[in-house]
Amino acid sequence: KIGENDPAVVFCWSPSLHMAVSALNVAQPALPTWRPAGIAYPLSVDGVKSMILQICQAGNTAGDIVSMFVIAPNNLVEYANIITTLAFIQSDAFILQMTLACQSPLASVLMFQDARRKTTATPLNLRRPFNLAAAD
Repeated sequence: KIGENDPAVVFCWSPSLHMAVSALNVAQPALPTWRPAGIAYPLSVDGVKSMILQICQAGNTAGDIVSMFVIAPNNLVEYANIITTLAFIQSDAFILQMTLACQSPLASVLMFQDARRKTTATPLNLRRPFNLAAAD
């Protein structure tokens, strides 16, 4: 259930993500040490999406991954853990290289809330590679 105290994290993936994955498959830079087991070259778009979603969910029981674009945490602590993980991986060399190949943010990341029949989707305060900040 998504509510005022139970927000979801929504990833709106870039349509250019396939370009980044293709470029990485050619260059084959070192994969991040934090990647989930089973992620190896050749990468796929769904594999990259899954890798980012799984690392955000891992270790903090962050609710469920719905499709390839929503993480539904069970409480505000799990929500904060997801945001902390995103802040950590946004400076990872592999993720930054993928962003350059994509030529745009990998995804826009939004907090999705429902409070008394008013649904809101607010961009999270992240910089590239996940959101295009005003200064970018």
